[in-house]
Amino acid sequence: MSTNVSESEKRTDSEQSTNSNSPESSVSWYDLTGFKRDILRVVATMESERARMAGVEIKSRLEDRYDESINHGLLYPNLDDLAGAGLIEKGEIDKRTNSYELSEPGREMLREQREAWVDLDLSRVVIPDGGEVDR
Repeated sequence: MSTNVSESEKRTDSEQSTNSNSPESSVSWYDLTGFKRDILRVVATMESERARMAGVEIKSRLEDRYDESINHGLLYPNLDDLAGAGLIEKGEIDKRTNSYELSEPGREMLREQREAWVDLDLSRVVIPDGGEVDR
């Protein structure tokens, strides 16, 4: 299944907003593009698998998810935005290769989202005319 990355998701935070993107700024899940959310999920999955966390490996996982090529010019500015927001930590593997891992605030953000999904009551469906149906 091919999932296209929309133009708005391709833009970095600096292109979308004039708000500060420093670690002191408070970034919510809903401030992030879908692409950035996917990066966080991929990094979390890779951490749990103890996989090598270089940008090229993250890129490969995202390409599997989207079933299309991810341009370096899309990935690395978004990784930098997430690092700037304090959601991931950027390290160095060697002079040419960076590593990435979730920071505690990034881990907490994903934890909160998982709990919000677990707490959803999907047994009732709201119908646009105002009614409800049990599933």
